[in-house]
Amino acid sequence: MAALPDPDRLEAGRRLLEVARAVTDRLDADLRDQCGMPLMWYSALEALRNAGGSLRIQELAATLGVHKSTASRVLDRLVEHELALREPDPLDGRGARAVITRFGRERVRRASTVHGRSVQRHLGRHLLDGDAERLLAVLGKVPTTADHGRSISTTRASA
Repeated sequence: MAALPDPDRLEAGRRLLEVARAVTDRLDADLRDQCGMPLMWYSALEALRNAGGSLRIQELAATLGVHKSTASRVLDRLVEHELALREPDPLDGRGARAVITRFGRERVRRASTVHGRSVQRHLGRHLLDGDAERLLAVLGKVPTTADHGRSISTTRASA
């Protein structure tokens, strides 16, 4: 059985989760107020744009760090608002792909400015020179859902 982490590591984990929730809530509020879209929609559209315009539903889910059914519901909302399409996956007749629309590209492009300013206001302005690089180095050691179990530093090194 693994030993419990020391008090500093426990506090660091607690604080990381607290800050992540607070910043996420603020980013979501800013995007809703200024762009009329929740952070999850923005994240999905950004993922689609960064992937060249389309992803399989399970790829979208992995990128967002959510279950496939959640990604499917997000896609349903994007389709309702004409920001994306659901198309059959040509490689898997049972599967579907999320495809960003021209309107979705325009909306995510405009929202990216709001998102960037919001990240700066709620996180970036609190970081001193060098802090972002150190934070990335530390967080890069921790695997995420989007990394499919690999650490970010390992993922970047192999890309």
